[in-house]
Amino acid sequence: MSRLDDVVASMTAEGTGLGLRLGRVVIADHNPRWSALYADLVPELRAALGEHSVEIEHVGSTAVPDLVAKPILDVVVGLPEPIDPPAVIAALGDAGFRFDGDLGRCGGLLFLLESVPDLVLANVHVVEVDGQQWRRYLAFRDGLRVSEELRRQYGRLKADIAKRYADDRDGYSRAKFDWVLRTVRDLDRPWDRRLPR
Repeated sequence: MSRLDDVVASMTAEGTGLGLRLGRVVIADHNPRWSALYADLVPELRAALGEHSVEIEHVGSTAVPDLVAKPILDVVVGLPEPIDPPAVIAALGDAGFRFDGDLGRCGGLLFLLESVPDLVLANVHVVEVDGQQWRRYLAFRDGLRVSEELRRQYGRLKADIAKRYADDRDGYSRAKFDWVLRTVRDLDRPWDRRLPR
């Protein structure tokens, strides 16, 4: 049993609430254990990527206390430019992450960590460190962490569209895209004092 298998076993243990079938949308209350499970995953990503890895951050709604979330960890890995997609795909594939496509400027190289086929525990986005997408991921997460009003707005939006798109993950993502993009554009810096409280 590999170390990643141990991490997957801890992610699927009773009480973690992690895991969602591909294509499904379910919103869950925040689980404080998610940050520890993310921390368990970081060494595995670093080991798989070796000298390629620069920065790794927990992003997305599971990284924000007091915010509802799809029960899938979102992780962003920042690599130096130029990223070598075939090398990254091979390295993470060999470690047990499934390559799910190149999302380009909307998310970088996407990898899935699954406990069984099509049951996703984590999305791993590989982007250029300090590039535009890297900064967007961190600004959005940090803005949500500091602004109760943003958390409330985003939580309501997610709960509403999750009901409408329970079996359509792409539809769910499209339905919240404009709000997320507008919010990220308003977050010039994670520490911006103009955030609604």
